[in-house]
Amino acid sequence: MKRVKALGKYHGGCADPFAAYLLGRSLKTFELRVHRQNENAFALAQRLEKNKKVRRVIYPGLVSHPQFQIAKKQMTGFGGMVTMEVTSSRKYPPVEAAAKVCDNLKVAVNAMSLGGVETLVSIPVYSSHVFMSDEELKRHGVTAGMIRISVGVEGIEDLIEDFEQALDII
Repeated sequence: MKRVKALGKYHGGCADPFAAYLLGRSLKTFELRVHRQNENAFALAQRLEKNKKVRRVIYPGLVSHPQFQIAKKQMTGFGGMVTMEVTSSRKYPPVEAAAKVCDNLKVAVNAMSLGGVETLVSIPVYSSHVFMSDEELKRHGVTAGMIRISVGVEGIEDLIEDFEQALDII
């Protein structure tokens, strides 16, 4: 048992038969899902970049991205992660504006997770970067108005409309 426990520690546990079945079934549509996710992320990034309430969009598939030429050479798709930075307004400072947008999405879900088929959003200063100092955030280029979007496979027009209606609130 000691040897088995050591192997389990280094190699991970064994999936039960049902989890293995679900993984096998999921892999059959993996390419389709990733392709759709890439298409959706690119279309959403392009639309967000045109919105006046969005200060900037970070996505390697956009010509505005500093590493666009490298991404174009190295990637067959530009991924499903999009970052946008919302502008502040008279009503809301950046972090409150970001929270307002996330709270008012109807299709996308405000949750910290990856790997599903649904679009998820999170605010880095409240989630993944919450324990960083202001100096560390600045060094990493993370701002209070940033929203990370893990784009899913929903209908793109539904996603675009969802983000536009949420941005209209700020």
